[in-house]
Amino acid sequence: MLRGRSAGYALQRQLLALGVSCIVIAPSLTPVKPGVRIKTDKRDARKLAELFRAGLLTEVHPPSESDEALRDLCRCRDDVRVDLLRARHRLTKFLLRRHCIYRQTKHHWGSRHMAWLEQLRFDDAVSQATFDSYFLAVQQMEERQRQLDVRLAEFGAQEPYREPVAWLRCFKGIDTVTAVRVLAIADRAQERLCARYRRMSEHGKVHNKTIVAMARELTGYVWAVLHPAAAPTRS
Repeated sequence: MLRGRSAGYALQRQLLALGVSCIVIAPSLTPVKPGVRIKTDKRDARKLAELFRAGLLTEVHPPSESDEALRDLCRCRDDVRVDLLRARHRLTKFLLRRHCIYRQTKHHWGSRHMAWLEQLRFDDAVSQATFDSYFLAVQQMEERQRQLDVRLAEFGAQEPYREPVAWLRCFKGIDTVTAVRVLAIADRAQERLCARYRRMSEHGKVHNKTIVAMARELTGYVWAVLHPAAAPTRS
């Protein structure tokens, strides 16, 4: 029995591979007696054993290695997004201090804004070096985020449907024909939305507009799932 993720899911997989029964429990759902503040390894182990014997512990299902890899990739993408935001803020504040304001279009950080930044030049070498450093950081962060977006889109378009039999087990209480129909619609939706997301991102569309476009198309696929009789069929 492992408590939470402190020992790591890798240890649980190793124990299972050796034939040792091992489960993971949720630390936040472990019962705690009021007033008990003394916590040692020995007391904690005894308490967990007693709770486990009484059936009072909540078991969690550890993610697979591919799920953990996807989670780390999402976290990495989120870190890059935060770094990009900070790099943009640094560059924007630097330009504001020198009264360099972009007014050609309403939206910033698009293709025209980036072209305007590439043409900026400063008289003194110190300011130019500072600007080049800030601008390079923004470009690098944008490229990293673009690469991670592509990786996430590729993973999302392929990974979830490698094992359709496993997905069919999620549809409890409905017939196999309905489950297969829902999976087919979900497959088409994910392939189309991922491809369109990549195209819109590559063309420099505003991220919020891209997400709204994805959500608008997704509602059509959800409607098709809920109205099988009215939804058009595809060969």
